[in-house]
Amino acid sequence: MLITMNLSFLIEHRMPMQNSIKTAKMILNIDQDSKIIFTTAYNSIKEEIFSLCVIDFIEKPFLCEKLIVTIHNALKMNSQSTL
Repeated sequence: MLITMNLSFLIEHRMPMQNSIKTAKMILNIDQDSKIIFTTAYNSIKEEIFSLCVIDFIEKPFLCEKLIVTIHNALKMNSQSTL
C-alpha cells in the first residue's frame, strides 16, 4: 500500500541561510504537490512567488485571521487531494 501526503509550508521570505524562493523551488522539486504559503513585507517579489505555483501570498503586516483562513484552506486542499 502506498501512502501519500501532500505537505503545506509557511515560508517567510527573509530567512537566515537562504531566501524563500530558493527554498520553495527545493520543496517543489521534492514534492510538486506541496502547498506553499509565503509571508513577507516585500510586495516586489509577489510575481516571482506566484510563478512558483504557491497557493497564497500574505503581505505583512497581516491579521492573524487571514493567516488562519489561509492555513485552513491549504489543509482543506490537502485533504481533498488525498481522497
